[in-house]
Amino acid sequence: AFLSDLASNFELAVVVINQMTTKFVSSSSSNNETPTDGSDNNNTSRLTPALGESWAHATTTRLLLSHASHQSNISSSSSTLSTTRKCTLVKSPHKPAGVAWYNVTE
Repeated sequence: AFLSDLASNFELAVVVINQMTTKFVSSSSSNNETPTDGSDNNNTSRLTPALGESWAHATTTRLLLSHASHQSNISSSSSTLSTTRKCTLVKSPHKPAGVAWYNVTE
């Protein structure tokens, strides 16, 4: 509520980060998960929000930022494949899901 009040009172955007982390789970406690590395060992791993699932419900808009190899349509000095970044709109009360590619230049 405090951050929402600040955003409303001062007409600003509040950005919070919930980094993803790897959680290792014993396959005996979860039968429907498969190992991410293709092995048949007794452990599996999955990506999970570092601050927990409940934190995701506190946001109005959710953006997922990731690295991806993609032919850049953003003007640059080189026409070769470059590592660009991807911004995916995952959750929004007013906009449909979508993707935007971008480069960080500085």
